[in-house]
Amino acid sequence: MSSSSFLYNPITGVLDRSLASSSKNQAFTPSQTVATTGPLTASYNNGSSGVGATLTNSGSQAALVIDGVTLTVGQSVLVKDQSAQAQNGLYNVTATGDGSHNWILTRAVNYDVASDVIAGQLVPIESGTHNANTLWIENNTVTTMGTDPIVFTQFSSPAFNTVQYATLVGGANNTIGNIGPSSTPGQVYVSGGPAANPNFVSPTAGPGLAVTSNSSTLQYFMPMTDKAISFLAVNENSYFITAAATATLPASPVQGTLVTIVCDTTGSVVVQANTGQSIRIGMDVSILGGTATNLSQGDVIMLRYRASNSTWISVSTEGNWTIN
Repeated sequence: MSSSSFLYNPITGVLDRSLASSSKNQAFTPSQTVATTGPLTASYNNGSSGVGATLTNSGSQAALVIDGVTLTVGQSVLVKDQSAQAQNGLYNVTATGDGSHNWILTRAVNYDVASDVIAGQLVPIESGTHNANTLWIENNTVTTMGTDPIVFTQFSSPAFNTVQYATLVGGANNTIGNIGPSSTPGQVYVSGGPAANPNFVSPTAGPGLAVTSNSSTLQYFMPMTDKAISFLAVNENSYFITAAATATLPASPVQGTLVTIVCDTTGSVVVQANTGQSIRIGMDVSILGGTATNLSQGDVIMLRYRASNSTWISVSTEGNWTIN
């Protein structure tokens, strides 16, 4: 064994290099096809001090199925749930059984004498409805096969807690919380502040903001409304003008309100300030209640409201606009 090998010490709860110092003390046994989920109805024969020991079906004759897997000859089984724990261990299928024949499990040749059973060894499981991709640790020192209990418990590191979709986050008072799957697609995980755990919330669309989501994507976008006649603009909206029209700006906007006008017409589009308001493009400022008028198709203007002087200020323009 290389110097980088470790065994899990069930007493201290850590991986221990000293336990792996001999070539016999391998940290992992070969992976097993399945692991039992309960005691097998079987008669046990200890063979020659464990060598050649068998478990033979003593119940209704049927094909051997463990944890949802129908087994074939040569596949391996972690037997961990026998009432007589000395019968536990690693076995290979030597007869699969059917409606008129018993199935037979025989102790694996690498796990059939006492020196093979090492406290702290980990047993990986490949398949099964309940036990696929799990690890099991043997906890007892065995001196006599068939007499001393062989005890397996599921392995989980004492330093980590793993759940589906888990991550570690700073929760209330810096505690550790687990993120589980949200029952509502499209939710986002939001901080609860310094004294509360974060949680899932559904985004709420504000004025002029649309939210669409499914199980894997979340999109935010500014909706654009088609207009072909004169209209009163709404706070935070965008408009796609397809015919000559007058767009009157909102009467009671709040600080920072944004309105966007896109002109897709050969006719003139007039952006009309409401009563007591003005429009500013660069250094040019309209009269109160004044206008900004485009000259050609494809012109765009984006206006943001400054409440301190009741002025719509252009933050972006494309094309030519005339202030009046």
